[in-house]
Amino acid sequence: MIKNRQHTRDRSKGIQAYKETIVRQFKDQEKALKFVNEVTRQYPRYVRDQFQVIQYAITHFRPQIEEALAVCLKEQLWSANDLRDIAQHLTRLKEEKDVESPASLEAKRNSPATTATAVTRDIEYYTKIMRGVS
Repeated sequence: MIKNRQHTRDRSKGIQAYKETIVRQFKDQEKALKFVNEVTRQYPRYVRDQFQVIQYAITHFRPQIEEALAVCLKEQLWSANDLRDIAQHLTRLKEEKDVESPASLEAKRNSPATTATAVTRDIEYYTKIMRGVS
């Protein structure tokens, strides 16, 4: 009979190392540790998946990750998906803000489309057309 070796393996060391690696990537490690500990408590069965999503968020949304972490803590959102989604949303907002630079706003204001006015005619002009009189 073959013994199932998965039952004797201590998996907590791998998870603990992963947790420490994630926490070290944040500037405010105290807040990060609080978040990661709560994620671990809420999702013990899927903690590795949660950590992978957090790592993805850190990698892809680095400039906004600290702000996203602060929002998660403030709103008590204890999911890696929440952290990722908030960081992604903040990134989009920043990109939109960058696109709307003062130069582009000035160009919009001076555009012929924004300064154009429609031709106005007297009502008699239209009533003649409707009667067939030209």
